[in-house]
Amino acid sequence: VATSVRAAEADPDARAKQMRDLDTYIDLAADLGAPYVRTFGGPRPRDRELKYVIDYVAAAYAGVLDHAADRGVVVLMETHDDWSHSSEVAAVVERLGHPNFRVLWDIMHPQRMMEKPQETFGVIGHLTRHLHAHDGIYSDGGTRVEMRPLGTGVFDHATPLRLLDDAGFDGFFSV
Repeated sequence: VATSVRAAEADPDARAKQMRDLDTYIDLAADLGAPYVRTFGGPRPRDRELKYVIDYVAAAYAGVLDHAADRGVVVLMETHDDWSHSSEVAAVVERLGHPNFRVLWDIMHPQRMMEKPQETFGVIGHLTRHLHAHDGIYSDGGTRVEMRPLGTGVFDHATPLRLLDDAGFDGFFSV
């Protein structure tokens, strides 16, 4: 189940609402027989140290993971938005150490952050349960990515797929 839930929401009331929504999506996923719920880290506060932000985001997720386990659903944090670096997503997942919290590897975004697929795989390959693939080219002098059909852009999709396949990945893949 794809959601727009954001765990780094700065306003405490908005953050609490995001997590209540996530509980509802967990129930929806369980009722549908869907194994995963996709979430985002969301915008990170720029005036805080990364360790604080990782703890803050982990604390938000911690409140829903037992419910997810009870319902047989895994919550996924996507490598996306301010959380496109695989090491930062891995830090949140590993901080919690909960079997019902894993990674959705969006293949494009770590590469936009100058990570090679081999590096990303080394950090989150073992935590990945779902993949997103989309492609694009840089436009406007490199200030934005213009989406293109898969295989016609600049992002390497073959390497992540090969690495995960070699590791026995049996999760989902969406384009």
